[in-house]
Amino acid sequence: MYRTMMVLIASILMIGCSSSDSDNETPLNDTETLDVSRLLNGDSEITATSFWQCLTRSGLDEQSYVFSAYTDRTGMASSAGLFTWVPTEETVEVTASSGQFIVIADIVFSDDSSEVSYTEIYSPVESAQTECVRQTL
Repeated sequence: MYRTMMVLIASILMIGCSSSDSDNETPLNDTETLDVSRLLNGDSEITATSFWQCLTRSGLDEQSYVFSAYTDRTGMASSAGLFTWVPTEETVEVTASSGQFIVIADIVFSDDSSEVSYTEIYSPVESAQTECVRQTL
């Protein structure tokens, strides 16, 4: 559960490029802009206006969690607790306060930014697919 939370957090914070098979989905950004604004839930935990409710799938395992990511590059996840995030050219690197590290990639949003999907990468051989729905506070 802890790993899933960190992955979701990282996913939310991650900036990635992804092609979409659906006309109603748009990649979060391209490698030149790295805009993560559609993932953010507010400037800080105090001013948050929404959060993400997520389901992660890896093989036959499923795990649900919630998270919020903030403009100040911090966040909170039900599975991992406090975390920080750093965007790169194609991904978002997430580090939990416990030290756990996750990379979020292949971020794809619905046109209205109410849903997002991404890949959580735990190691070169371990990853999971995550789908999230934005919930308002």
